[in-house]
Order: sequence, then structure tokens, then C-alpha cells
Amino acid sequence: MTCIIGFIDKSKRKMTIAGDRLGSNGHTGSPINQPKIFKRGKILFGYTSSFRYGQILEHYLTIPKDTRKSAYDYMVLDLVPLIRTILEEHKYTGSDEKAKSGVSIFMYKGFVYELQSDWSVLEYTNIRSVGSGEDVATGAMIALRDIPMSAKKRANIVLDAASEVVVSVGGGNDIITLNY
Repeated sequence: MTCIIGFIDKSKRKMTIAGDRLGSNGHTGSPINQPKIFKRGKILFGYTSSFRYGQILEHYLTIPKDTRKSAYDYMVLDLVPLIRTILEEHKYTGSDEKAKSGVSIFMYKGFVYELQSDWSVLEYTNIRSVGSGEDVATGAMIALRDIPMSAKKRANIVLDAASEVVVSVGGGNDIITLNY
């Protein structure tokens, strides 16, 4: 359905998230008007799986105060349980132990986090991509990591590479960069 990428420039203390603009069923696709990435407070979000999943996150999620010693603890203990509650309240997922999340990337305090469909939170140091363009995008980010360029240019090259070979990626790119 999509390609969401996140990468960190530790030397400039910048986090960048980017995503394509294609709505697709895997066979056909159309460009959409709404970005699949957004910013809430000091957190960058990008989503796959379902437009409804992203709409609920973007429009109903109020970021809780971070009182934890680590950003990872905050994600696991505060943010993700709140996301699960909001998704249950809006009938996106059930409340039983088999309930599933959408797949998404969160960026916070210089780390990239992946929320998996089973509610697991994985922390990455520099790069991550999710969605149908994940493999191509990850390869492109690794190939480009030591080449100096702006975050915007890097994101566009990576997403354009994914859209060239993955039929469910395309429609233009959205990019958000945030200092941390």
C-alpha cells in the first residue's frame, strides 16, 4: 500500500520522516490528497495498513507527557497503550489479546520506532522503512547513507526508487524534518 521511511542525521540532530501519496490495493492505485505522515508535538508519525488507522492517530491522538527515563520506555509504556485505547474507542481494533494494530513509524528524541501489528515496539538507531516499498527503500537508504545531501533530496531519491519498482508506491512524496 505504501512506503514510509524514517532516518536520523545525528550530526545535525535532525529526524526526517517521508511517505508516498498513493492509495493502492496492490494492483491499481490513485494519488491521494492526504499525507500518510504527520507531526504531533515532538513526535513524527508515518503509517501504513489502513487510511482509517492513520486518520484516527492524526485526529484523535493527544500526546501524553513524557516522564520516563528513556524514549523507548515512553513508547512502550505510555504512547502505544494510549494508541491502542484510541483505536479500540473508534472501532478500528478490538480489545482482546488478538487485536491488531496498523504498522507505523514513530520518530522521537533521535530514534526511529516501528509499531508492529502485534503492538510490539522496535527501536532503531538510524533508519527504518515500512510498507510495500520497505525493501527497496531500506536498500536505497543504506546505499545513500555516506553521500552528503539534504534530507529532502535523500527522502525523494529513496521514495522515487521505491515507486519505480513497487506498483503500490507513488503519487508524490511528503517529507517532514524535525530537530531533536
